[in-house]
Amino acid sequence: PCHVPSGSNAVDSLVSVALSLIRSPAALPPVLECLAAVISDAEARERLGARGIASLVSLLRTHPSNSAVVRAGFHAARAAMLVHEANRQAFVTSAGLLKLVPAALKEFAAEQSTFLAVCGAVRATTLSDDNRSRASKGIEHAKAVVDLGVLPDILAAARSDFAKSPAALAELLATLSRLAVTDTICSRLASMDALRLAITELGNHMTDAAVAKQACFFLASIS
Repeated sequence: PCHVPSGSNAVDSLVSVALSLIRSPAALPPVLECLAAVISDAEARERLGARGIASLVSLLRTHPSNSAVVRAGFHAARAAMLVHEANRQAFVTSAGLLKLVPAALKEFAAEQSTFLAVCGAVRATTLSDDNRSRASKGIEHAKAVVDLGVLPDILAAARSDFAKSPAALAELLATLSRLAVTDTICSRLASMDALRLAITELGNHMTDAAVAKQACFFLASIS
């Protein structure tokens, strides 16, 4: 559990501790999960800044095969991007977070919680939920991640044993919906038989509200 107060120095302290542990991957996950918890508070999120964002991506880049580090790092990245357009753009444009996504999805194709943590951060890059910002780059971010070739990996996960968990399936369908932002991408998804996947899962989960809702969103976005 995370017992760091969400005061002004908590975020800076956690980033510093994480950096000091960059060569000790076993010790990093609790610090990063703690950071994710602290910056889920809007005021604390403002404290992350360029140093924190660059540090998080650097830690992820240093330990691409460590599932616990990748999972916790992407959890923290997602928390930092919620309702914060400036952080989203910094993660994508300055720090290059999206470039780490394709390898992570392949590396953790059989590790549900880590795969879903990466998907959660991907969805966060596509949001336009920050009223302080006149323009959102969410659609550009979605196009950028699709250009990196992630659709087959996410579709494969939705057709794998992951789909036995309704919560996991709902997240995967939500991720595909957030990426279906242009006619070209929708056509690409249709050519991968994504329509049948959504219809089948909608039929399989009529009584599961979360899956049914995401399947409907996905159908609406690609049809």
